[in-house]
Amino acid sequence: MARFVVYLCGNRDGFGRSLGTLLVLCMGLLFAAPLRNIESVGRRFGESRRCDRDYYRYLAIFPTGYSPEYVVDFDRLVVPVALVAALIRTGNLMNHEIYGHVTTLPWGFRFIQNLSEWMKGAAPIFTEPSHPTQIYEALCYLLLFGLLLYMYWKRNAEEREGLIFGTFLIGIFLPRFCIEFIKNNQEVFEETMLLNMGQLLSIPFVIAGVWLVIRALSRPRVPIKFAKEKKK
Repeated sequence: MARFVVYLCGNRDGFGRSLGTLLVLCMGLLFAAPLRNIESVGRRFGESRRCDRDYYRYLAIFPTGYSPEYVVDFDRLVVPVALVAALIRTGNLMNHEIYGHVTTLPWGFRFIQNLSEWMKGAAPIFTEPSHPTQIYEALCYLLLFGLLLYMYWKRNAEEREGLIFGTFLIGIFLPRFCIEFIKNNQEVFEETMLLNMGQLLSIPFVIAGVWLVIRALSRPRVPIKFAKEKKK
């Protein structure tokens, strides 16, 4: 399925690319709601030592054992994924979850702590005004989405293998790493950690993104030939 979408997106000169882009965006919109719980999945993943070993084992394959063909695929597929990330954080905002520390700033949100009980008829229990970190992250991801669109459509950045993918990794995980400093910890064991689990898991991806960008900029462009539309 992914290759089919990439093929459609690759038809730069005609209907195929527009259809492929629309298809990927629709897929992102449809799956954004179920994926809003990916944060909790990631936390559970990090709690197990065995899972940590598997995580870094698979990550270690990336710089040395990857296939360039897949990097080119990622250069195209990650463009709409940035939009999906923004939608996920919007879902977190609607669910009154994963918010930040108490703040005196005028845009602080009062979140409902007993959301499930409130939905069953109980009186809401509000937090003190807190940083809406979901909005901070969503805005970062929307800016990244616009940047990746510009790089792909206007600058032909896909001709530098890995440049878009590397920019995506940096644009997703570096803002998250920074915003985590003002976000409430999601698990009790994170209270004694200098960096929480989200930050620790973000570091390797930022490094991988920087490596991809440097690698892409140090190599010459490789023009990509797109299939020509058949004339009727």
